[in-house]
This record gives sequence, structure tokens and C-alpha cells, in this order.
Amino acid sequence: MPDANVAIATGSPGPDVLDVDQHGQAGNGFTAYRQLAQTRLLDGTTTIVATPNGGLHLYFSGTGQPWGG
Repeated sequence: MPDANVAIATGSPGPDVLDVDQHGQAGNGFTAYRQLAQTRLLDGTTTIVATPNGGLHLYFSGTGQPWGG
């Protein structure tokens, strides 16, 4: 299934994930991403994955914080 997505449970006890969206003219999260990177708040990133629409998922070791949905 080459078009299948992988689901990963996040929050306690799994990893924490920052989702940087890319919505073209409607806006994106890359301005905030650059600001976080400049202040070194992304130093704990363990993995960065490009998303199909041009965004990113940044994975961090879990903090034990439950999902805040």
C-alpha cells in the first residue's frame, strides 16, 4: 500500500509531535518554525519527517504529558 499513512499515538507514553502545516497562500507554520529554531526550542527533535503537502512533523521524546485535545 504505497499510499497508506502511518498512525503513531502521541502523548503519554508516546512521543510528542509538532505539526508544521503548509497551506500555500492561506498561510503556513514555517514563520513560527523558524522562530522556534532560532531560539533553540527545537533542539530536542529526534526525527523530522516531510509531509505530502510540504509541511513537517517534528518528533520529540515523550514528556509524559497526556494529549490535550
